Amino acid sequence: MTDQAPAVTGKPLRWLQLDGLVLLAAALILFASTHQPWWLVPAVILLPDLFMLGYLRDTRVGAAVYNSGTRTCCRRPCRWSAPSATTR
Repeated sequence: MTDQAPAVTGKPLRWLQLDGLVLLAAALILFASTHQPWWLVPAVILLPDLFMLGYLRDTRVGAAVYNSGTRTCCRRPCRWSAPSATTR
């Protein structure tokens, strides 16, 4: 396998890297303002990966466990943070 050059190079690559760094810093600053324990940061990042353990059995079980787990644990925080969309 040969090493291919990245699809984005030069200044756009630097801007994308800077953008990622700014988003990471902002997320960590916002998290620090919640006064939660710091072990939650890697735990939340790795939480969807725990549902990959179903693949140790076989691909069918793995897919079912992963889909149900990520659908449940990853969408719920989005619902909590989204503004209420009631129109009456």
